[in-house]
Amino acid sequence: METALRRLDGEGLFGVGEARAGVLVLVEVVPGGEENAPAARRLNPPGPALDAWLGSSA
Repeated sequence: METALRRLDGEGLFGVGEARAGVLVLVEVVPGGEENAPAARRLNPPGPALDAWLGSSA
C-alpha cells in the first residue's frame, strides 16, 4: 500500500506544491500502533498536515 501511494503521490494525484502540503496521505495499521508514525513520515513531506497528525496521534 505504501509503495502504491508513493507512486500516486509522485504522479501528483494528491496535489503538488502548496496544494500537496495540505493533504495527509497515510495507511494505518488498526488498531493503531507505533508503526503508523514512521509510515506517515515516509509518505508525507514535512509540514503542517503531518505535524498536526503526529500531534494528534501521540
